[in-house]
Amino acid sequence: MRAAGTEVNILVRFEAVSKQYPDGTQALKNVSLSVPKGEFCVVLGPSGAGKSTLLRLLNGLTVPSAGQFYFAGEKVTRRNLRSVQKRVAMIHQSFDLVPRLPVISNVLSGMLPAISTPRALLRAFPAEMQQKACRLIDRVGLGEEHVYRRAGELSGGQQQRVGIARAFINDPLVVLADEPVASLDPKISRSILSLLKEASREQGATVLCSLHQIDLGREFADRVIGMHGGRVVFDGGVEELTDEVLSVIYDGSPTETEVPSGRPYSARELILAACNEGILT
Repeated sequence: MRAAGTEVNILVRFEAVSKQYPDGTQALKNVSLSVPKGEFCVVLGPSGAGKSTLLRLLNGLTVPSAGQFYFAGEKVTRRNLRSVQKRVAMIHQSFDLVPRLPVISNVLSGMLPAISTPRALLRAFPAEMQQKACRLIDRVGLGEEHVYRRAGELSGGQQQRVGIARAFINDPLVVLADEPVASLDPKISRSILSLLKEASREQGATVLCSLHQIDLGREFADRVIGMHGGRVVFDGGVEELTDEVLSVIYDGSPTETEVPSGRPYSARELILAACNEGILT
């Protein structure tokens, strides 16, 4: 199994984290996971595997039912969650832009965690913030003609570029991308993921990106996390992501528990366990 990094450079760490919703749904089950600085980590798994819940924990949109997680070496609690949220950005599947507002306003909205509420309501962003927004709009491949166009007038691919610019406006340590290309065609999807990876490397940001498209995961990931039924069943490099491993990730875990050490299965262990249970032959 691929090493996730040393304690010195670990940015995000989950320790035995579980999440159960009020209706009884167990979205996460005893997840332990570490993500180092600067890594482009792709989370793969079927619908309902727990990918989105895992990402939502990091930006405070949900809280764990059990276990704990750490950000930049600090245990995340209600008292410091606001501080963590300022350093985490999110890119949504549905773009999550305000259609009637111009592109620059949508990009600047990424600064809301860092400015006062009155200033935000008045859209009184300092000149240096506006200049930075314009540089990011250019960086994601949009021209001057797009700066004051309404976001709702743009194509899906262009809107997601605005979403990436917004994500990086506040210099985040972590960018969460929840199915960011699910509604885009393959060519545009590759363009968006290339842009996301380049931007993250330029700014030294860590990316956790959930995907359904296996081929894109293989192409862009530094590391792959495989989830099934709320558990991390695989954690390794792209070179270990064989068809046999994918079969177990998507069709069913070989067991409902992790290996005795508590870590996820390696590719070899995953395949052997599946063969022993008759899932693979």
